[in-house]
Amino acid sequence: MKNNRKTVTRQIRRPLLIFFIILTVLAMIAIFLFSVQQILVERWNKGDQVATYTVLEMTHYNAIEWLVSYWADHYDKMNLIYDDTIMKENEEYLMKNIPGCTNLKYLSDEEIKGLPDDIQLKYAEWCYTAIALNFDMIKNTFKPSSVDAFTIIDDKFFYLVSGCGWGEMRISEGGEIYEPGITKPYEKGVFPVLDKIIESELPDLDLEVSFWDEDDQNNIRKYEPVYNEYGHLVMIIGISQRWDDVIYDTIKNTFIIVLLIIILFVVLELRIVSLVKKIVVRPIEKEKEVILDYISDKDPEKAIKVLSEIKTDNEIQTLAENFSFMASEIDEYVKQIRDVTSEKERLGAELDMAAKIQSSQLPRSFPAFPDRNEFDIFASMKPAKEVGGDFYDFFLIDEDHLEIIIADVSGKGVPAALFMMASKMLIEDYSVYHKQPSLILEDVNKRICENNSDDMFVTVWLGILEISTGRLTCSNAGHEYPVIKKVNKSFEIINDKHDLFIGTIPGIKYHDYEIQLEPGDMLFLYTDGVPEATRADLELFGKDRMVRALNESRNGTLKELFMDMKKAVDDFIGDAPQFDDLTMLAVRYLGNN
Repeated sequence: MKNNRKTVTRQIRRPLLIFFIILTVLAMIAIFLFSVQQILVERWNKGDQVATYTVLEMTHYNAIEWLVSYWADHYDKMNLIYDDTIMKENEEYLMKNIPGCTNLKYLSDEEIKGLPDDIQLKYAEWCYTAIALNFDMIKNTFKPSSVDAFTIIDDKFFYLVSGCGWGEMRISEGGEIYEPGITKPYEKGVFPVLDKIIESELPDLDLEVSFWDEDDQNNIRKYEPVYNEYGHLVMIIGISQRWDDVIYDTIKNTFIIVLLIIILFVVLELRIVSLVKKIVVRPIEKEKEVILDYISDKDPEKAIKVLSEIKTDNEIQTLAENFSFMASEIDEYVKQIRDVTSEKERLGAELDMAAKIQSSQLPRSFPAFPDRNEFDIFASMKPAKEVGGDFYDFFLIDEDHLEIIIADVSGKGVPAALFMMASKMLIEDYSVYHKQPSLILEDVNKRICENNSDDMFVTVWLGILEISTGRLTCSNAGHEYPVIKKVNKSFEIINDKHDLFIGTIPGIKYHDYEIQLEPGDMLFLYTDGVPEATRADLELFGKDRMVRALNESRNGTLKELFMDMKKAVDDFIGDAPQFDDLTMLAVRYLGNN
């Protein structure tokens, strides 16, 4: 036989591989999400520090509101210079030409408005250069992707001042740093935090991740409002950090940790497989060889000797010991199985014989009375087991009276079959003495109650048909309701009077009732195995389906009627096993033709 060592190893490796793949994927997701969260917090803290510092610098200028207004109205007239030396020269010039000025930052709006136009322009230029250089320093120090001061005018971002990092150029120099007068569309709802600031609301969180159409504008943004001394919004500081940097840092961190997990997995996998080979695979292979040898030579002593050499101190050794015990007893078990099989075959033969005997006790030849044309009768019984407890019977009491019986014994199998035979014989015996159904049932009940230590019982419907008149005298001892079909009408259930079933209480009085049959009328009798036929979902066939099936086959012969009814029941229960005996009897009254 082919050696399966590699197959076993692969079977062990496969679940390990699947487990570690799932573990790695979950770890990647967890690490990625955790890294994103941590880096976002880091970026938020950094943005908050930069924004706070920038706003503090801007509030040093007392005339900031005037500056914003002036830059917005005169940006095309301003000479923008980014040079410390020129800025100091301009500062000296302004200090000489502004009476009483000790610090240019502390000039108020009213003081600036009182100066000549050329001084106002020079002051606006000096402030812009000072602030722009300060923004440059902030960007070079804290490394955000952008530092901008802007306001919203006519649904547009109106940029005022932007920081320039090392190696970057301003637009006036051919670069991409925003200067006064540059605008971009502003749509409400794109930046929720900014919307709340403009509407003078305090946002719950002043950090947001925003994505623009341009690839380089996918940033983490921090907005910080700048107010004047009266609490009016003057401008907004925007600090941006690239979202791509967050993703890059996250992927880098995740990759490093996942790589470590993979290395750990490889080491563990190799170690686990090695241990499994030593502790599990090799002893199992040895046991397999012993089993194959035992199958071929049936030598338990040889198997026990080899298996006793397996010492693993675990379940595999226990398996070897159990197989040794099994091998020592298997011959005895085989012998017992042969004996049991022989006994089962004997019992099966006896049950088959009992079924044939029971079947022979029921009328099974149809037409039952070929020389009588006043009526037609047909019946069938299909037991749930080899033998059953249902039975039917019909016979002529005399030339003008036909007795019809259908019954259902409690229980199933051999006990029910024996009780059925006794009940059937008693009914036949007492039918000789009475032509009244209720009296027959009373005598049968009395006799059965005398020797009924097992408390079994039988439900019986018994009717005697007066053939010449069609009058049917009936008595019902706890049996199912009969079904009748009048000429040119449909089948319907007769809710007849029920008395207690036979075999429970001695001395019960039973009652008769009559049904007048006209030529062409039909009576259908059945046991509870028909309406209580059960399919796999435990739904019952039911009396409504039974009556509907009868009406769908109402114009056929009695044999066709039974075949259609059996098919309806079989189609309903499908593959579910037959739960109870299935017994039916039907009689069609034809009258004197």
